[in-house]
Amino acid sequence: MNQETWLRLLSLESRDITQQWFQRIHGRELNARRAREINAAAKQSREFFRNAADSNYSVRPLLTFYGVASLSRALFDLAIF
Repeated sequence: MNQETWLRLLSLESRDITQQWFQRIHGRELNARRAREINAAAKQSREFFRNAADSNYSVRPLLTFYGVASLSRALFDLAIF
């Protein structure tokens, strides 16, 4: 992925931006608990991807998988709730 895509995805770590995106997608307010869940999943994904980049080859696939899973959860929660 290119840098611009990563910056957009990682902006999910911001509660304000997450609430703006949710408002734009659904036309209603996102409650604070859901916003925190989305933010936490986005932060976890960033950490998993960062650690995967710095890790030994033997654990890199597992950390990448967890990064994808966490990012998917953040995006799914943003799109569904």
